[in-house]
Amino acid sequence: MKIYQPILGIGLLIHTCGLANCELESQYNFERICLSGGHSYTSCKCIYKRLEHIYSPQLLMRLKYLSLQHPELPKDFVSVMFSTIQWCDENEVE
Repeated sequence: MKIYQPILGIGLLIHTCGLANCELESQYNFERICLSGGHSYTSCKCIYKRLEHIYSPQLLMRLKYLSLQHPELPKDFVSVMFSTIQWCDENEVE
């Protein structure tokens, strides 16, 4: 069940976002929800960076506005996120 908590919280990732630091704010909120799901800080940072690299910083900033079924999300987003979470949890890369 540990792996589902960040997925379920993804819709709540970005609550407040200033224009100048929106990307940092989105990463902070992602990591906060990820940590509350029982993952390590290192793993949460890894998950965010890998998703940012695969998709784009702009997509991750928009997660606050999108549900996991939203047509703007790539069709493989959920499966890629699951595999990314699993990879980062297993490897704990600094």
